[in-house]
Amino acid sequence: MIFKIVFVLAALLEFVFVPLFLKASWPEKCWKSLGYKMICSSLFIAAALCCIFMGKGFTEYAKYIFIGLLCGALGDLLIHFVTDKAIINVMGGVAFLIGHIFFIIAFIRELLKLNPSEKPISISSLIVAAVFVIVYFTFIKVKKIKIGILTVPVIIYAFTIITMLISAVRFTAALSVTAAFLTALLGAILFVCSDSTLAVFTFGGERFRKKWLKNFYIITYFTAQFLIGASVIFIG
Repeated sequence: MIFKIVFVLAALLEFVFVPLFLKASWPEKCWKSLGYKMICSSLFIAAALCCIFMGKGFTEYAKYIFIGLLCGALGDLLIHFVTDKAIINVMGGVAFLIGHIFFIIAFIRELLKLNPSEKPISISSLIVAAVFVIVYFTFIKVKKIKIGILTVPVIIYAFTIITMLISAVRFTAALSVTAAFLTALLGAILFVCSDSTLAVFTFGGERFRKKWLKNFYIITYFTAQFLIGASVIFIG
């Protein structure tokens, strides 16, 4: 019972602290906004823990998802640090990248448990991921968004996150549980929406530095993390 109460409380508090974070971080991030952001991150971690204990415990799926969420929380800390040192922001991006890899492992392991004949990585999945990256970077070029020296890292990140989404699609397609769609798959979709928008906001200059755009990628991000964390109660 206590875990249900904490989970509901964590969900409700996200509705309080995400707006506080957005308000404090606009137009520029500060130490106050960092504090609010880490509270939001702690809430999706706490919610995931509650779902683990309400579900089947620390299964292999739960372990990989939880590690991925921890990497996300670390990324939140590093990428929002109030500093001019670019290396810290880069480290934050690496933390998110590693988190996505753990999500991919979790989804693929469960897919293979459900259907051992499936291949961990299919050629069609790689083609779809490559096409997505090409289309996205074509859009960036058309909009004259300059990424500069970070082009290669951004391509690697984009390829990884779309692979995460494809893995979620393949995995949930093998399930007949509606809750899996509402958590793991929807969370993966929102994550791609968030990161795609973040890239445009970050590299697009003043043309794309809009408050509504930031609100969109932040809200979809925290919703995505919360949903993916909640998926452990239904899966594993």
